[in-house]
Amino acid sequence: MLPPTAIAFDLDGTLIDSRGDIVAAVNHALRETGRSPLPGPMIVRFVGDGGRSLVARAAQLPENTDETDR
Repeated sequence: MLPPTAIAFDLDGTLIDSRGDIVAAVNHALRETGRSPLPGPMIVRFVGDGGRSLVARAAQLPENTDETDR
């Protein structure tokens, strides 16, 4: 048997639970852009399709707008 040449870790949700950090970061971004914070369970439902999608959903913006980048 050959030794492995690489090891991959699926951290989020497997080795660590970062939901609280994600909720805090999204709500901080929402407040900084003049929006109201959202309940944690709502934000957690937006997780899974990448950061851009998460931000767009939380801010109720289309993913392809410049405002999503802000």
